[in-house]
Amino acid sequence: MCALLRRDDVRLLTLTGPPGIGKTRLGIQLASNLLPDFADGVFFVNLAPITDPNLVITSIVYTLGVRQLGDQSLLQCLRRFLAEKQ
Repeated sequence: MCALLRRDDVRLLTLTGPPGIGKTRLGIQLASNLLPDFADGVFFVNLAPITDPNLVITSIVYTLGVRQLGDQSLLQCLRRFLAEKQ
């Protein structure tokens, strides 16, 4: 998974599976291992407690500290924020 996330064409990895198999622990360990490889940081967004799909973008924006600008949607602000990031 570390090699996959180091590829230029991979910007997101989603871990899925039944509860209790260690997805969160694996995600946090991956983030820790990859931190030196990414100048702009590595972030873990826990979506497990999200039951409303409309809150996914909000959770990501909150975790990354993205600020909403003017009349742009949260998704537009997130795209702009991530566009130049490693």
